[in-house]
Amino acid sequence: LHIPRFRHSMLLPKGSPERPSEGLISTVYLLGFHLSGLNVGDAQQREQAYLSRALLDVANILSSPHRDRTVHAIQAEILLAGHFFSTGRILEGKYHLHAALSITIAAKLHKIRSQNTDPGFPGMSSSDIFGNISQLDVPLDQIAEGERINAFWTTFTMSNCWAVAADSPQNFLVESFGPTVDTPWPLDMGGYEQGLLPFKILGRETVTRFLEQHSTFTLGDNSFISMYAKSSILLVRAATLSAIYRTGMQN
Repeated sequence: LHIPRFRHSMLLPKGSPERPSEGLISTVYLLGFHLSGLNVGDAQQREQAYLSRALLDVANILSSPHRDRTVHAIQAEILLAGHFFSTGRILEGKYHLHAALSITIAAKLHKIRSQNTDPGFPGMSSSDIFGNISQLDVPLDQIAEGERINAFWTTFTMSNCWAVAADSPQNFLVESFGPTVDTPWPLDMGGYEQGLLPFKILGRETVTRFLEQHSTFTLGDNSFISMYAKSSILLVRAATLSAIYRTGMQN
């Protein structure tokens, strides 16, 4: 989320085309109440009410007319996944994380500024999953494009981390999905505000080239969110090596 833009749009009247999707708003309300410290005793029932409303509204985001409904859906699903993980409801967290990942792939956010014409993840048709979700409008500016780039990398990173934490090697994305990623490394939001993503920057095999130690020298290489994504990739590689290692194996 670009927080200043989100705060501004939240204050717009209901029905305004620039106001965020209700699913994202409801999810933010849920997290706000949860983090407020007021969810103790009888007030926990109020949090359950916030949660029920968020789940209902998030399920309807993609059917809304909002131009940014796809990004809002990913953002809401990621926030819900984080909420469930933080409250120990791991299965529900994994469900919403998978939903975010599915939308991300269907929307081809792994192909932002791609040099390649490959349609995406083998065997997965976005039209079969979410209709015409892949037909995203052109982003209004670098901030809007940055939200899409960061939505992809946040989903990718969170999926990597929880695949390791939940001991689910079959869900490791680096091996199955990593070679298809062309989206450039993300900037922190301040970078997009400053226009630090030149139009000439294109991406190609971002994850593969990182693992092969090819230098890219892009501005996103050392951003916080970029380092977090790279760390998750190395975490998956370490977990994969640990899973196959046996005493006495040759180097």
